[in-house]
Formats: sequence, structure tokens, C-alpha cells
Amino acid sequence: MKLLNVQQIRDWDSWTIRKEAIASTGLMERAGKACTEYLLTKFSRDHAFLIYCGQGNNGGDGLVIARLLSGYGYRVAVLIVQHSKHRSEDFLLNLDRLRKVPEVSIREIGQERDLRQMELADPEPKRMVVIDSLLGSGISKPLEGLLAAAVHHINSSGNTVVSIDVPAGLPADAGQWDADRYRSVVSASTTLTFQVPKTSFLFPDSGKFCGNLKIMDIGLQEEFLQQVSTELEYVDEAFVAPLIRP
Repeated sequence: MKLLNVQQIRDWDSWTIRKEAIASTGLMERAGKACTEYLLTKFSRDHAFLIYCGQGNNGGDGLVIARLLSGYGYRVAVLIVQHSKHRSEDFLLNLDRLRKVPEVSIREIGQERDLRQMELADPEPKRMVVIDSLLGSGISKPLEGLLAAAVHHINSSGNTVVSIDVPAGLPADAGQWDADRYRSVVSASTTLTFQVPKTSFLFPDSGKFCGNLKIMDIGLQEEFLQQVSTELEYVDEAFVAPLIRP
């Protein structure tokens, strides 16, 4: 199976959007739906979800998940970590959609002390699941400031942590892992990544942050994968099965 870098995965998204003549928000909806369907199979309604969202498209995925989970009757709260002045268009569109769901609590986190508000308003004990939808695959440098503080709160929460696409703080293309440089990385119980694993997931020192890895098929066009050339491939069951003889 071909192993794509971050830019090739973005190109794959764009290719699919052009070929299917869909909006980028339609692809985001697919991604959020695939993750939500997985979460429905793993967590009963006596669980509550706390979703940390960045302000890019990975955060937009988290907003979709929040809206869909609430529609299934789950208790959901969203923390928007304001780590940048920029918010992607798809993030803003899904934020507008989510604000029309009164059952979902949305809080803006602008400084580290605000992270202490991570508890849901209702003090009744609930089993909490933390969703990391902070950054996705675009990171290229170590986290600092508010993002690093958010990662610390996630890791120290003691809750089950599910990362969307890539654990926050983990460079997707990293091969040789620099543990001294990348000190703030979400340590996920499960990572729900889209379409293909990222390179860093397949190395022991960096892949350990992913926990249980699940690949979500969001319907990206296979034609792109067939024609793109890559430097790396990984061996999976589909590759090995035809080689095994009685």
C-alpha cells in the first residue's frame, strides 16, 4: 500500500472534491460522520464527550462530530482553543451550524487559565471521553503556549482520549523522531485517521502516541491513489495474502 506524505493527502482531498463536484464541507461532513459512527459503537450514552477544537479544518471535523453526537443524544461540550487569529472557512461554517444546537456547550479558550473550565456544567458524575481535534496533519514545529497547555490538560485528564486524524503535536511525516524537540504531544487511547496511516504512525517512538489506530474510509477517489507516485510503501494484510501459498 502506498504511503502518502501530508501534501499528497491534501492533493487527494482536492482531487476528490473536483471529481465529485462536492464542497470541501461535504468531505468534512463525511469525515465527521465516519468518526461518529465509530464512537457510537464504542461508547454508550452514559458517556459524555469533551471536544477540544483548533481553528482549522481538524477543528471543523471536531465540530461536525459534536453536532452529530448531540443528535444521537450524547452529552457534548466543545472547547475552542484560540491558538491563532485565523479560522478556516469550513471551521466557521460548521461553528455556525453547531451554534444552532442549544444542547451543546461551546466555550472559547483564549488563555491557559481558561482550561480549568474543561468540566461540563452539570456536576453529576459521567464517564468522560476527550476528543482531540486540535491540529490534524499540518503541524511542522513543536507546540508551545496555549496549544502546549491544552495538550498537557488532555494528557493529565485521566480520561479516554480519541485523536482525530493525528494526535495534536505529532508531525505526520516524521520518520526520525526527535523526542527532545517535540515534548508536547497528545497521548491518545485511539487515533481515528483518514484513509491511510501517516508515516510517523509506523515508527515505534512516534507511533506510540496513536494508541489503537483505526483507519476511517471517507470515500477519497481511488483513481488518485493509483496514479500518484510515492517513495514509501507499507505492508498490510491485503498485500501479504496473495503471497501466502499452502
